[in-house]
Amino acid sequence: MNKTSTPSNSPLSGGEQSRSLPDKGGLGRVALRISLIVAMAKNRTIGMNNTLPWRCPEDLKHFKALTMGHHMIMGRKTFDSIGKPLPGRTTVIVTRGRNLKIDGCLMAHSMQDAIKACAGDSEVFIVGGADIYTQSLQLVDTLYITEIQQDVDGDAHFPAFDKSVWKETAREMRSQETPQPLHYHFVTYQKTPSPQPSGKTTSQSTKPASGQVAGYPEGRGSNRENLE
Repeated sequence: MNKTSTPSNSPLSGGEQSRSLPDKGGLGRVALRISLIVAMAKNRTIGMNNTLPWRCPEDLKHFKALTMGHHMIMGRKTFDSIGKPLPGRTTVIVTRGRNLKIDGCLMAHSMQDAIKACAGDSEVFIVGGADIYTQSLQLVDTLYITEIQQDVDGDAHFPAFDKSVWKETAREMRSQETPQPLHYHFVTYQKTPSPQPSGKTTSQSTKPASGQVAGYPEGRGSNRENLE
């Protein structure tokens, strides 16, 4: 395995502290960081037939290292592909099923409810699938993206997003020969602050904006022992 890193603050270093965040879609001001983690191909493919369309053990270890000890928000299909709550993390499932109960998991019926269920955590991870990514993208502060350096066929795709509002803060270039030849990068993006309108100031008592709402893909179930 080859590994090349560019100088930056590593997302695994623990150096970045949680901070008070602005109002997020009716959630109020919350002292946590909302992060999204995904592996995707150059053509934004994230899954095929409810599984990952590539095999990359180091990416699964990367996922585990980042999410360990935190809440993970996912859709029901993503949970079904994993098959059980992952050790050392709290699973929050967003579902329309009002009567659904799964041992070891928290149930939520909206993205807002899911994030509120994570109160007290310093960082929350959105882990898929595609619909959950779409719903949460505007709420997210940090993107942890494993960028597969090739196009891949698939039936699930990450939503298009405006990279101009994100700043790349870390990139680690890697490659593997087994179990399949693959080039991939671990990349971290931070959302850039919205500019203040020229000539205007923001009052401390300004009313927060009304609600705006924008899990790894369903394939995270493959090689699930590496996620644990």
